[in-house]
Amino acid sequence: MKGLRDPWRRLVLAGILLLGACTSYQPATWGRGGPVPAARAVPSAGDRGGGRYVVMPGDTVSEIAERFGVPMRDIVRRNGLRPPYRIYVGQVLRVGPARGGEVAVRPARREPATGGTSLARTRAAAEATPPPLTGRGFLWPVRGKVVEGFGAKPGGRRNDGINIAAPVGTPVRAVENGIVVYAGSAVPAFGRMLIIRHAGGYLSTYAHNEALLVTVGDRVRRGQIVARVGATGEVGRAQLHFQLRRGREPVDPRKYLKAETEVARSR
Repeated sequence: MKGLRDPWRRLVLAGILLLGACTSYQPATWGRGGPVPAARAVPSAGDRGGGRYVVMPGDTVSEIAERFGVPMRDIVRRNGLRPPYRIYVGQVLRVGPARGGEVAVRPARREPATGGTSLARTRAAAEATPPPLTGRGFLWPVRGKVVEGFGAKPGGRRNDGINIAAPVGTPVRAVENGIVVYAGSAVPAFGRMLIIRHAGGYLSTYAHNEALLVTVGDRVRRGQIVARVGATGEVGRAQLHFQLRRGREPVDPRKYLKAETEVARSR
């Protein structure tokens, strides 16, 4: 993708938003005994259009095809792509079913894909320089209890972020100054989701929201309310799934976030 000249922009979040088989995050519901893994969400063979994927910086059609285990020509055909098969950050592509041997299931609650953001806007957001960091550290995005932490989980699961339980409608705040590069619900497992790009190669992700209050291209400030907590996607309880990445690598947000009490003092 031309225009993405900064090397780190080609590394960030490559593949985090793949449905099921290509994301290490498996949403969970909560019962009396604690978290219970939800059914694995992979691109459904029964879905005539196949799974959906949100294009991220550095992606190519051939790489996406390889991740999903489908011929590149199938993605080209399903999306009406023409040579040289240029794709843009934020573009939602229809892709094929998961690799053989994986069970395809439909999400418990499937959110419609958001198609209102123009490719010009998503491309502009991906190429824009984000505002500088405040230097005050990353703010906790929401007040609530961490109900699932970062890292490896029983049964081979892994959480690349943390899940914070909070009542529906609780304000979700931007953890630092940044620019919105994704706002939508094209990835069913995550529900309504935001991705904000920050200076220094950081990206923050906010999933399962009830409402999104900003859109692609918006510049946000540290502590600004950008969404409301919900239970969209594959979860059975209101919560925020939050990820923080530096380049490709997910990091444990709790090692970077400032005291939770700062949320209450933020505007």
